[in-house]
Amino acid sequence: TTQYVCTGWVGTGSVPPDGETASVSFTITNNSGIVWNWSTNYWLAVETAGSGGVDVASGWFAAGSNVNVTATPATGWHFVGWNGDTNGCDVEGVTLTAPMDRARTVEARFEIDRHTLEVVSAHGGNIPGTLEAAYGTELSLSSPNSPIIDGTTQHICIGAVVSGNAFTQPTPTSVLLTLTNNATLTWLWETRYLLAAYANEGGSVSGTGWYAADVVVTLTAIPAQHFQFVQWSDGVLSASRFVTVPAGGISFVALF
Repeated sequence: TTQYVCTGWVGTGSVPPDGETASVSFTITNNSGIVWNWSTNYWLAVETAGSGGVDVASGWFAAGSNVNVTATPATGWHFVGWNGDTNGCDVEGVTLTAPMDRARTVEARFEIDRHTLEVVSAHGGNIPGTLEAAYGTELSLSSPNSPIIDGTTQHICIGAVVSGNAFTQPTPTSVLLTLTNNATLTWLWETRYLLAAYANEGGSVSGTGWYAADVVVTLTAIPAQHFQFVQWSDGVLSASRFVTVPAGGISFVALF
C-alpha cells in the first residue's frame, strides 16, 4: 500500500543539472554525480456499504496531501457515517477529509429510509394504527369487515384516500401502494339505513332495502291477482299504493 515514484534527478559534472523524468542520457567527460528524487504515495481504498456512492475512486495519493471524499446516498437511502481508518480524518456532514500520512481504507455507510403509514378508519378494518416499512416496500391493505351491520344500521366502506404517497385502488375495499414517503390512509365509510316494508296476504312490496341517510325512497304495493290495495298500515301516509318515505329503519305494512 506504499508506492515510491521517481520524480527526476539532480546532476553534477557531465550530468545535466536537473530533470523531471525517470531517465537521463549524457556523455561523461569528467567526474560526475546523479541523485534520483523520489516521492511517496499511499493507497487510499474507498468503499461503500448500502446503496450510495462516493466521488473519489480508490487510488494512489501523494504523502502529505489531503483527499476530500463526499458520500451521496441513493434515492430512498441516507448517509449514516464513515467507517474504517478514519483516525486523524476531518468529517463534516457527508464529506471526509483524509490526510495521506499513511495508507487508509475508509467506508461510506448508507442505510435505507424507513417511512410510516398511518391507517385511519372510523369502523376498523385492516390494521388501523401506524405501520413502519422500508422505502420501496409494496403494501396491500384492505377493509375486510365491510359491511358492518348493527340492527337496522349498516356501515359500508366506499373507498379510501391516501395523502403523501401515490396509490391505486383495485376495489373500494382494497389499496395498493409502494411506500416512498410518510403517508396517511383514510378509509371512507357510508352509513345506510334499512327501509323495511311488508305486505299481508294478497300482495307484495317493492323498494325495500338499505339506503344512505337522507335518501327518499318510493315504496310500491303490488296486489296479487284478485286482490286490491287498501292502504298502508299507517293510513295517514297515503291511500295510494305508491308511497314516498325517507329511509331510516322504518317498517311499513301494505294491506290488501
